[in-house]
Amino acid sequence: MFAVYTDGNVQIYFQAYQSRPVFKDEAKRLELLNKLNAIEGVSISPDKITKYPSIRLSVLENENSLKQFFAVYEWFIEQVTV
Repeated sequence: MFAVYTDGNVQIYFQAYQSRPVFKDEAKRLELLNKLNAIEGVSISPDKITKYPSIRLSVLENENSLKQFFAVYEWFIEQVTV
């Protein structure tokens, strides 16, 4: 779903998501992008939904931001397991 690196980044696997039936649709990847961008401090450009953009781990130091991040990926899991 994503990778956490020791350089302080969380890499989002948008490019890999394209191989999942539900995320082949660009609109669904944009929905995910919007959910991530709703987290304070996250700003991923829409042109990155076919790539591997990163979020700084420091953005997730805030408890609310971390909860939002986890909620986004709970939603993601629901989407791919339907």
